[in-house]
Amino acid sequence: MSADAWSPGNPDGDMVPLLQASIEDAKRRHPSGKIRIILTQADRCDKCGAPAAYRLQKPPHLLDMCGHHWRENATAMFQQGWIVQAGRH
Repeated sequence: MSADAWSPGNPDGDMVPLLQASIEDAKRRHPSGKIRIILTQADRCDKCGAPAAYRLQKPPHLLDMCGHHWRENATAMFQQGWIVQAGRH
């Protein structure tokens, strides 16, 4: 595993800093300041049907994504204003 930050050119990089920044941004935007969404086995990736690892929001839209599809699309989704609401740990 690479110790460098994740980027499209470094898909094996560490995504934690990106996710932490997105979660903090979502907390600031959320009315209660606390986000309590828990993904379950019933939550599935909207692209492939695998278990969802992330839930994203860009009002009025919600997307559930597996880790694979999140890693493929994270940079573009941040640039488009999508917010990570939940993640499976």
